[in-house]
Parts: sequence; structure tokens; C-alpha cells
Amino acid sequence: MGKHPLSGTKNRGRSRAPEESAAAGQENQSLVVAPMNLLTRTLIIIALALACLMGTLILVSDTVLLESYAALEQQEVTSQVHRAASALENEIATIDTINEDWAAWDDTYAFIDDENDEYIASNLVDATFTGLGLNLMLYADTSGEIVHKAYFDLAAETALPLPDEIAGQLTAEPLLTHHPDPESSAAGIIKLPGGLMLISSRPIITSNDEGPVRGALIMGRFLDDDVVADIAETTHLSLRLLDPGSPGIPEDVVTGLQEAGAVAVHPGGLNAVSGYTLASDLHGTPAAVLAVDMPRAIFQQGIATVTYMVLLLLIAAVVFGLATIYLLQKNILSRVALVDRNVTAIGSSGDFSSRLRSEGDDEITGLTDAINGMLGTLEHYHHHLEDLVRERTAEVSAVNAHLKAEIAERRLAEEELEKYKEHLERKVEERTRDLYAAAELLRMEIEERKALEAERTKAFEQIELNMEQFATLNDHIRNPLQVIVGIASLDEENASSTRIIEQAMTIDEIIKQLDRGWIESEKIRAFLKRHY
Repeated sequence: MGKHPLSGTKNRGRSRAPEESAAAGQENQSLVVAPMNLLTRTLIIIALALACLMGTLILVSDTVLLESYAALEQQEVTSQVHRAASALENEIATIDTINEDWAAWDDTYAFIDDENDEYIASNLVDATFTGLGLNLMLYADTSGEIVHKAYFDLAAETALPLPDEIAGQLTAEPLLTHHPDPESSAAGIIKLPGGLMLISSRPIITSNDEGPVRGALIMGRFLDDDVVADIAETTHLSLRLLDPGSPGIPEDVVTGLQEAGAVAVHPGGLNAVSGYTLASDLHGTPAAVLAVDMPRAIFQQGIATVTYMVLLLLIAAVVFGLATIYLLQKNILSRVALVDRNVTAIGSSGDFSSRLRSEGDDEITGLTDAINGMLGTLEHYHHHLEDLVRERTAEVSAVNAHLKAEIAERRLAEEELEKYKEHLERKVEERTRDLYAAAELLRMEIEERKALEAERTKAFEQIELNMEQFATLNDHIRNPLQVIVGIASLDEENASSTRIIEQAMTIDEIIKQLDRGWIESEKIRAFLKRHY
């Protein structure tokens, strides 16, 4: 393939070692660091691809797996809430069963009629209340009037008088005191001044479940912390009984409990979740909110599963990325780096006769062949350019000699021009002095002309004055002369008169000559005005 290319570490501007040293260690160059820009871009592309993949997987796991675990958790919480509600209903059913046994009993049927003390002494004792777990037993006749009432404090195990407000509220409830037939009954929760109570009312009938109904037997137990604790112990759940208007109930729970029998699930963070349901009274009105608190074991397991999956995917992605980088580095980047170093070395040395080694049959080999072809073309053009440079150098030398001759001629011309310039400057100075002298003479002549013009003007003015005076003078002479001739004519016979007339005529002739001379003077004055 021609001469071997130059090889060495990439360091533009420095000399390169021969390619033979690079070829000798070519097997160890598979991990040679590629140009930082290419390697960095490759790493960035792989990192972005893996990041997108990991982000997609995390998003999918979060939206699918965690939501699935959350749905399972919600199902489990709902199931446990239903179980707690069923346990509460079982407590009501237990009291109702006990009440059913007592109300459908001949002794009770007789007691509501005769109110015998033997029934009270043998049945309505403290052991009955503690054994049955009751706080209240109330007997009412068909009119709703109380026949007998018993009230017991289970905590203190002491019988207490039944508060009037509790008795009044119970007897005012038709569902508890009035039963139209032996099959009638009422059981549930009622809100009393002393708190919530699990209540049951049964019609008093015979042991054969026959009537007529003689009244109602009401049994009840307060739904206090002890009852809640018993239910929690039985169900192995953490229970709370809340008032429906309690501020501790989240708003989303209040919204979710609008429908009857609904269960609302509210996560209390990453470690706890609570389920809520309504407990209604005899009329279906919400009397309490039953809350079940549970650890988020299912959701935590989901988080752990997703975490393990993400870690495994991350490890797999890192391994995949490293393997990809290794393979790219070995098969592509190192070869591209070698081509880059060799091309850089050829560019630095300017030896276009060098060629790159071409191995394999891929795009990089094609690039190497293309570069070798380009180097051949550059070598050809390099030699051609050298020839052109030599030719142009000779032409430039000839032009340079011609330019030197022209420069010498121009210098001589400039010297001649300088001399002519000095000659012109001297001439200008002489002409300037002559012009200054001529200007001075002209100024003096102008001043003389101005003086002559002033004298001429003055002479014309004097002539004008003289002529005006001369014109009037003729008239002044003729007027006295006419007088003299007129006087002399009076005595024409006198020789003196004749002599006077003759002289007067002579004087008149002289005056006429003066008039003719004045006219000629006027013409001369007009001529002088026009021409001077």
C-alpha cells in the first residue's frame, strides 16, 4: 500500500515516530484512548441512551408496578375495613341475639305484666350485666311507658340509676318502643348523651314466639374504647372510632364517604395507610367513622421490588454500557484514533507521499482508502504547485527587475520634477514681487486718477457756475444798454447821442458774440461730460 504512515500519540505540532513502531505494537492498541471529542461523544450518546432506557423503565415500573401494588394495598385495606365493620355488626348482632332470648321468654312476658320482684331478684343482677356485657336493660309496655330500667357501669361493675335524658331519648324513639308484630325488631347504633351505644330492641312475647306483643325489651352497651379494643383484639387490627365532624379526618376521606357503605383509603405517608367507613345509626344517619390503621407492607414490598428491579437494570445497563464502550473502542474508536494520528502526522510533516495502511473490509477501511486517494491527489497537486511556484517565481523575478528599472526611472523623473518645482517656485516668487510692485504703481495711479477726477469735478462745477453767471451777465448788460439806447434815441440829432447809439450797437454785437461763445462753451461742456 505504499509507504507506512507515521504513528504516535496525538500531539499536533510535534514530530511523529515512524509507523513501523506503531505497527509493531498494534495488537496492544485496542485500548488506546481515542480522541477525547469522539470518545466523549460516544460516552454521552451511550449514557443518554441508557438514561432514557432507565427513565422509561422507572416510569413504567412506577406507573404499572407501584400502581398495581397500591391497588392491591387499597383492596387489602378495604377488605380489612369491611372485616372491622363486620366485627362491629357482630357485636350488635350478639346483643340482638341475647335480647331475642330474653324478650321471647315466658318469665319476661309475665314480668312486663305483673312486674314481680322475683324476676328482678333472680335475673336483673350485676352478674347478668357483667356476664352479658351490657350497660342497659329497659322494659317498656306497649304504650312506650317504662316498666323497669336497669343501668350498669361495666368499668366500675356498679349499678347506677339511668339518667333521665337517656331514658327520655330511648322512649321517644318509636323504633325501640313499638313493635307491631312478634317478628319486629330494631338493632344498631344510637347516639346518646353519654356517647354512642350499641342498641337492640325486641318485642316481648312468649317462649313459643307468639303474641300478643306486651311491650319491648331494650338492651344496650356503650361503644366505648373497651368495645373498640375488644373488636381490635378479635380482628387483630388497629381501630379508631371518630366523630363524623372530626377535623382529624382528611378532606379526601370526607368526600369519598359520601356514598353509603363506601370505604375511603388514605395513605398516611410511606409507612402507614388508613381505611375509613361510616357507621350509621338506626335511621341511616352517620353516627361514627370507623378507621383502620395499617402498615404499608404491600406498598413497601412494591417499593422494594421496584428498587431491586431498578438496581438490577442499572447494573445491567452499566455492564452493557461498559461492554459497548469496550467493543467500540477495540473495533472502531482505536482504529479511528490511529487514522487521525497518522493523518495529523502527515499534515504536520507535509509529506504527501506517505500512505495509510488499509486492513479489513469496512467503512473505516473505505475511509483509509479514500484518504490515501486524497493523499495521492494532494501529492500530484503538490508537485504541480511546486512547478507553478517555480514558474511564478521566475515571472515575479522578471517583473521585479522591470519594476526596479521603472522605479529608477521614476526616481529620475521625480528629481527632475523637484528641480522644475524649485525653478517654478523661484519664478513664482519673482512674479509675486513684480505683481506687488505693479499693484503699488496701480494704487498710486488710482490715487492720482482719484485726485484728477476730483479736480475735474471741481473744474466742471466752476465752469458750470461761470457759465451760469455768464448767461445772466449778458442779460444784465443788455438791460442797461437798451435803456441807454432808448435815452440816446430821444435826441438823435445830437452827435453825442448818435455816438452813444453806435457804441451801444457795438457793445450789443460784442454781447451777441459772447452768446455765441456761451453756446459753443455749452457744447464743449457737454462733450467733456460725455468723454471725461
